[in-house]
Amino acid sequence: MFESAGPGCSFVFTKKLASEIQYLLNNSYELCNQVALHDWFIYAFARSRGYKWFIDPIPSMLYRQHANNVLGANTGLKPLISRFKKLKTGWYEQQVMTIAKILGYEHLEPIKRLSRLHLRDRIYLALHSADYRRRFRDQVALAFYFLFIAKKCEAS
Repeated sequence: MFESAGPGCSFVFTKKLASEIQYLLNNSYELCNQVALHDWFIYAFARSRGYKWFIDPIPSMLYRQHANNVLGANTGLKPLISRFKKLKTGWYEQQVMTIAKILGYEHLEPIKRLSRLHLRDRIYLALHSADYRRRFRDQVALAFYFLFIAKKCEAS
């Protein structure tokens, strides 16, 4: 729930998974419509249902970012500043909490702690950031985020 497997445009999945996602969207439209990070949601949904996921270490597609991209590519100073501004608003936590609610994961430890964000919760989340992100630099950034920036919120 804390990251995507990659750009959503590069996902390839089975008809069964697509049907399950479609069913959920049709039956939980209002809540699902609050998710801006569709690739994060699809990845979290697939993993929550036990689907195997393979992330190819060799990129085989050129990625062209569209103008309405929610987060944008993680390169350069301008995108970094833009992301930081968005993250300061509590938007990131809201997305994670909404995805958790859709998947029925409000009871999981990181989600409970994210909803409280007491000092102990922040420390716990920071110390477990390696469980939530794959790349080391993202783990460090997420730990810093939990400690100093994250805002308390609840799923809609």
